Amino acid sequence: MTPESNDVRIAPVPADLRREALELVFADLPDEERDEQVALALARAEGNDAPLQRLFWARAGKQMLGAALAQIQPGRAGAVWLPRLAPGASPATAHALMAAACGWLESQGAVLAQSLLATVRAADRNVLEAAGFTHLAELLYLVAPSDQYPEQPPAGMLQLRPAGRVGYERLVAVVEGTYTATRDCAGLDGVRHIDDVMAGYRAAGCSGADEWYLVQCGGEDVGCLILADHPRQGNLELVYMGVLPGWRGRGWGVEIARWAQWRARRLGRDRLVLAVDAANGPALAAYAAAGLAAWDRRSAYLRTFGS
Repeated sequence: MTPESNDVRIAPVPADLRREALELVFADLPDEERDEQVALALARAEGNDAPLQRLFWARAGKQMLGAALAQIQPGRAGAVWLPRLAPGASPATAHALMAAACGWLESQGAVLAQSLLATVRAADRNVLEAAGFTHLAELLYLVAPSDQYPEQPPAGMLQLRPAGRVGYERLVAVVEGTYTATRDCAGLDGVRHIDDVMAGYRAAGCSGADEWYLVQCGGEDVGCLILADHPRQGNLELVYMGVLPGWRGRGWGVEIARWAQWRARRLGRDRLVLAVDAANGPALAAYAAAGLAAWDRRSAYLRTFGS
């Protein structure tokens, strides 16, 4: 028998039930990915990184009815793994779990929360919309294996200057300038301060700002390339690239992507990976011309907190 809604309690999961709750949260993932996510979340909890995440469960007595996970990421961004319910649990339980997750993120100072879904069910959409989330973008995940890398540095019009040589503030000004009239997840533009955005970039991978570049043409600043190294996975991630509005339309996206591949070759990485808004036609064309192909897709939903 399903418990009545007034018998359901929402609370942080006790330590001895974390694995069970996480296996429920990640139940929709393929086995290998689910095991990886469970292990990562457990390591965070057991490593006294409690401010990074909060795992909630819905219970009636000692019966687990559902679970949800909220995570704080650098740059005042939050991530929510949608509530997943035990068989027979009421849909209202999912709404209560989602409210708890979002309330915790807001209390931790998050400016926004995102949720990524491989498949959007009607019930999931209802929970997201009731919690104030809107559809942000369809994200395509692209990859270029090492056999697509150029054997020499791109011999085009562009030059890359490491951020450490040109100055951080100069690079930040260019990055912010490239957001003007962006076609990549435009709903994120202006939601966070640029310092928060850069903090998020810095936290990707393990290379910090070592693989950040100012893109120049004839000595003039025209764009940027932000990379993040993931040596354990054998990946170099293209976190962000952009061209300033006055320099667009010259086909430079392909050349910048080829520079990213060149850096992947120099670092000995097996793959160059990235995520891109499926509605960003120019970027998709540039990436395809550089030999990147789609391997996965996610629906991204966004909620903002405060003003």
